[in-house]
Amino acid sequence: MIEFQRIGVVVVTRNRKALLAQCLEAIREQTRPPDRVLVVDNAGTDGTAAMVRARFPEVALRVMAENTGGGGGFHAGLRHLLDEDLDGFWLMDDDAVPEPTCLEHLLGAAPERLVRAPLVVSTEDPARLAFGYRWDGAWLHRRVEAEAAARAGVLVGVANPFNGLLVHRRAVEAVGLPMPELFIWGDEREYLYRLRAGGFEVATVVAAVLAHPPNRMPVWTSRLPGRRLRLPYADDPLRQYLFTRNDAYIARRYRGWRGVLDHLARHVWFTLTRRGPRATLQALRASWDGLRGRLDRHRQWLDDRHAG
Repeated sequence: MIEFQRIGVVVVTRNRKALLAQCLEAIREQTRPPDRVLVVDNAGTDGTAAMVRARFPEVALRVMAENTGGGGGFHAGLRHLLDEDLDGFWLMDDDAVPEPTCLEHLLGAAPERLVRAPLVVSTEDPARLAFGYRWDGAWLHRRVEAEAAARAGVLVGVANPFNGLLVHRRAVEAVGLPMPELFIWGDEREYLYRLRAGGFEVATVVAAVLAHPPNRMPVWTSRLPGRRLRLPYADDPLRQYLFTRNDAYIARRYRGWRGVLDHLARHVWFTLTRRGPRATLQALRASWDGLRGRLDRHRQWLDDRHAG
């Protein structure tokens, strides 16, 4: 049996202090309270740090000098808590609202698993899943579907990472920290792939429930001979670049050349059919950056936005 005795929480936030306050209140109300809570403020400008100090004095706070994205925030938070006497780390964004028994159920189920995740439901309709789970060749979209599909109360091999992911120290020490270079839109997927590659498969505990705003990313679908293509996408150019680049990086590192071909088919066909030749060229450049492991070009984009 895996022992999770002392738990530290990492919450990453930027300029969403109202959501963060709701998240911290939910953590405060856990039936099994965590032993340490750390908020990583990603260079926010809305008074987040002052709010945390005033309303949640028990919470540790790390204010970053610059916006490092989710990847950098979780990297910094985990690195900080690894120096403390903790067995497990509970990771979430600031818009997560764990139910009062969430951590208690995570600790009480799947005793052989070093990586566990809650069932992530929609804040707008708790009967629906916020993101859905790909399970046994089909998508689960409702809470009752996930509960019916679970075996011994868990769904092995699926999770919504960094939305309440509970990771044991042994797993973190074995595979390392999240990658700050990925910034956003892929950092959580890469970490889940890395955990799996290291032999640490995740189990979603359906009794452990965390609410999250529903996924509002538009999803493009199309058909090619013999297959159906599906791709979430963003209208913001930087977010689309990061998603494409990080998806290519993950495909090359963890899925082999078959994964790379799948990545190119989805991203190139999407841009050709929906956005035209110029967008297709941009997608190819982003993919090439990811395939080569060139993960620093977004910094200039961020600097230009800040200067503007």
